[in-house]
Amino acid sequence: MLSEGLHTIQQLGEADLRSIIDRSLDLRGGASPRVYRSKTLALMFFESSTRTRVSFEMAAKKLGASVVVFDSKNSSLAKGETLKDTISTISSYCPDAIVIRSSFGGASILAQRWSNSAVINAGDGAHQHPTQALLDLVTLVSHFGSIDALAGKKIAIVGDISHSRVARSLVSLLSKVGSKVVLVGPRDLVPWQFEGESVEITDSFDSVVPKVDIFYMLRVQRERIRGDSVIHDQEYASKFSLTKERFSKGSNGAMIMHPGPVFPGMEVDSDLAESQRSLIREQTRNSIFTRMAVLEAVFEANSNTKGEA
Repeated sequence: MLSEGLHTIQQLGEADLRSIIDRSLDLRGGASPRVYRSKTLALMFFESSTRTRVSFEMAAKKLGASVVVFDSKNSSLAKGETLKDTISTISSYCPDAIVIRSSFGGASILAQRWSNSAVINAGDGAHQHPTQALLDLVTLVSHFGSIDALAGKKIAIVGDISHSRVARSLVSLLSKVGSKVVLVGPRDLVPWQFEGESVEITDSFDSVVPKVDIFYMLRVQRERIRGDSVIHDQEYASKFSLTKERFSKGSNGAMIMHPGPVFPGMEVDSDLAESQRSLIREQTRNSIFTRMAVLEAVFEANSNTKGEA
C-alpha cells in the first residue's frame, strides 16, 4: 500500500488507515515487531527536529534496520550542491527508505522523483506531516477506545494554523473519521478557507471552549512568518493560550494535546500540560509505535518476504 512511501494523509484509504492504527496499537500493547535486519533507512533532515528524528531512528532500530543519519549542516550543501543532487547521491547508495524533512513544501514528492527508494515525509514546509497526524490519531483512538468513537467528537486546533503542516495533515485525517474540527487563532494566522475541508473557523477561543472534547494546541512558528504579521506574546496569550481559568470553563472530559515543542504559558499553562488531563506524553510515547507501523508497511510494500527471522 505504501510502495512509494508516505507523502500526504490523502493517499491513505480507509483500509490503509485502519491497518496502520491497529498495528500501532498492537505494538504499543506489546506485540512483537517484524524484523528487517537487511533494511536500511536514511534520515535526511534539512530542518531541526528532536521528536520526529529520534523516534524514527528508534523505530527503525526496534525493527532491526540499519539507520544512516545525513548531517545536512556538514554536507556538500554548504558548498552549493543542490537538493536534487544530494537526494540522488544518497539514493545511489540504495537505502530501502528515506525519511525527509525540509522547509520546502512538496520536498518529499520531489525526492521520490529523484530517488529509487521509498520516501516518507517527516514534514515539508507548511504542507504536510502525515506521521504526526497518524500518531495523534493513535493517541485519540487509545483514549476514546476506537476509531468509530471519534465520529462527532469536537476537536479545536488552536494557534498558528497558517504555518502548520501538522494542522493540515490532522484536519484531513480527522475528516476521514468523522470528527468535527474547529480552527482557532488570530486572523493573520488562520486561513479562512482551508483546502476545501469542511471545518469551522473562528478567532474567538472563549466561544468554543465549552463545546470542545480535545484542545490541540500549536506553537507560533515565528521562523515561517513573513511580511507584516507581528505577534505580541502577551496579547496572543491573553486570547489564545489555554490557561487554567479558560480550561475550567470546558467540559469535564476535555483533554489537551500538543505536537511539541511546548512553550509553557504561551500556548498552554505548564501545570495543565503536565496534568492528568493532558495526552502530550502519550503522543510522544505513541510516536515510536506509529512510526514502527509505518516503516513496517513501507518495508513490506517493497519486499517479497514478510519480515525476516
